[in-house]
Amino acid sequence: SSSAASDVYKRQAFVFLLLFGPDKIPGLARNLGKGIRRIKDASNEIKHEIHQSSKGLDSVGSEINEIHKIVRNFFYSNNLLKGKKAIVTSGPSIEKLDPVRYLTNHSSGKMGFALAEAACSAGAKVTLVAGPVNLQTPRYVARYDVETAKDMLEACLEHATSTDIFIGCAAVSDYRPKYRNPEKIKKAGELLKLELVRNPDVLSHIAGKFEQMFCLGFAAETHHV
Repeated sequence: SSSAASDVYKRQAFVFLLLFGPDKIPGLARNLGKGIRRIKDASNEIKHEIHQSSKGLDSVGSEINEIHKIVRNFFYSNNLLKGKKAIVTSGPSIEKLDPVRYLTNHSSGKMGFALAEAACSAGAKVTLVAGPVNLQTPRYVARYDVETAKDMLEACLEHATSTDIFIGCAAVSDYRPKYRNPEKIKKAGELLKLELVRNPDVLSHIAGKFEQMFCLGFAAETHHV
């Protein structure tokens, strides 16, 4: 149980430090040694607080909840992203086949919305570019709703000029139909062939165009995770 809780706090501490260390944006790339030292220092501080707080907790769930609270409070109370601008993408994209059908995925958008809220709570001015999801916009976050991968890229480019941080959390479709049928596709035979073409890679495009920006991306896998 202590091992499971330890893994949780280590992952959370690293993610928060990676995202919320303003002297490492983009300083982490230029000075990795300093970034690693800071991660170790902050991890030790968080570990000490967790050790003190976990005394008397009677379950792994209670310990994990306490760890989560400590990590959040550590970074939020320091306002570590004050003065920074961030873009977060979230949710799925949809690529229409015809007026009633489209290609998409199961992304709920919850992770991206949580990251947007976390960055805002740490002091950043956050723009959230969201695919079709049924989630409430975090307080003080500017939200822009999009559908397709191309829509998402255009929205990100529109707001990226003076942005310091880009977090690509959206599950963007890699491919889209080559042709969008203007009418509903009717049943005809046992086999239906669809031609698909590559969509733009939003994260790669942003990272390549704005080299000064700190970019972070996530990818969901079904194997070799």
